[in-house]
Amino acid sequence: APKEVLDIQVTKSCLDRALRLMDTLLKTLETSGFTARVDTEEGETLLVGGGTTLSISIIEQIARTTHTPTQKEVQARNRYYDSFRRGVREEHPDIPQFDWHATGRLTLTVGGWPSRRWNDTERNLIDTRLGRIVAAIVGLAEEKRAKEAEEERRRRAYQEAVDHYEAQVRARNEERRKLGALFRDASRLQRANRLREFIAAVEDRGRREGELTPEKQQWIAWASAKADWIDPLAKRNDPILDAPEPQQPSYWRF
Repeated sequence: APKEVLDIQVTKSCLDRALRLMDTLLKTLETSGFTARVDTEEGETLLVGGGTTLSISIIEQIARTTHTPTQKEVQARNRYYDSFRRGVREEHPDIPQFDWHATGRLTLTVGGWPSRRWNDTERNLIDTRLGRIVAAIVGLAEEKRAKEAEEERRRRAYQEAVDHYEAQVRARNEERRKLGALFRDASRLQRANRLREFIAAVEDRGRREGELTPEKQQWIAWASAKADWIDPLAKRNDPILDAPEPQQPSYWRF
């Protein structure tokens, strides 16, 4: 059936009754605060009310019986088996295993999870129980609304727990990052001071032994600059080590 119509799946002989049943039911539910609409994308008929939405459908019950092959089907099957003897392979006949029969009995289903279902029986039809059915649909809407509220509460509680967990993970990772940076800076300061002690020792020895040549003074200035570059507190740039990495030339660019 097209998705733009009521969700009624019956044979032609039951169509008028199914339409009357759906019409009476929807009009009665209006007095309880429900309105009906058709979801054209999903092909569902929906009841909106009681703080929630319920699907509603009417289908005709179908009976299944074992299929008895017709004379024509038996002949086709025999020709298929005989084709092996004749060496001319024929197409396998499509003989159904079961036959499906419309029963004229209707089933009314409301909701998905939770849901309620009412069937025609040999003793009475759905039409004779509309008052109880409407009351049950109202109760079903309340049950679903409560279930949805509980699911929303659980979803929010879970999301809050996830957010708290992720905040803890971020805080822990940030603390580890800062602690790692602290250890690195302390190590750099220690290395810079050891270099300065060594540079001072070299300079002191050069003064005592009269070997403080211009070349050695130049080396002392260079080494002192490197110590300052290593020192995280000095924050000194190095024109060579802080420059961009050199790019190896490609022959094909020339």
